Amino acid sequence: MEGSAAAAPGHRTSLRLEQAGGVFHLVHQFAGAAERDRWFHSPDFGRLNEEAKRFPLERRQMAEGRVTHLVVPSESAANRWRTFLATWIAVFPVLLVLSTSVRAAAGGLPQPVQLLFSSLMLTALLQFVIMPRVQRFARPWTLADSDGQARAGRA
Repeated sequence: MEGSAAAAPGHRTSLRLEQAGGVFHLVHQFAGAAERDRWFHSPDFGRLNEEAKRFPLERRQMAEGRVTHLVVPSESAANRWRTFLATWIAVFPVLLVLSTSVRAAAGGLPQPVQLLFSSLMLTALLQFVIMPRVQRFARPWTLADSDGQARAGRA
């Protein structure tokens, strides 16, 4: 996409923003709306846009002038209920296995001590294993608005 934009007449510059978790944003600046629209309607852009449909989310913003304001979608824009549901679906089976295992291995210990062990293990798994995978897997669903486009960040 960047190479295609750079080769288009009227292209001024491109900027690629990379967020943690493999989220990329491309910003292209053209001399004017006519040059930008000509590139958008070119066969090259059409072909690349078809390839880009394998990526789950898109948010297209147009701005003109020397000073522009673009809103970058991020995890803070994720739908909280969807994020809650995705997290719970991932945590419930792990918590079930952990509590059953701790109860079987340390059933004679007081419940607060059992909870200490299971909460430490669950917190470590959440931080380093579960949440990175849940966020990566569920991102297209949690960040999508009702039209399937990436939601804007919260102000």
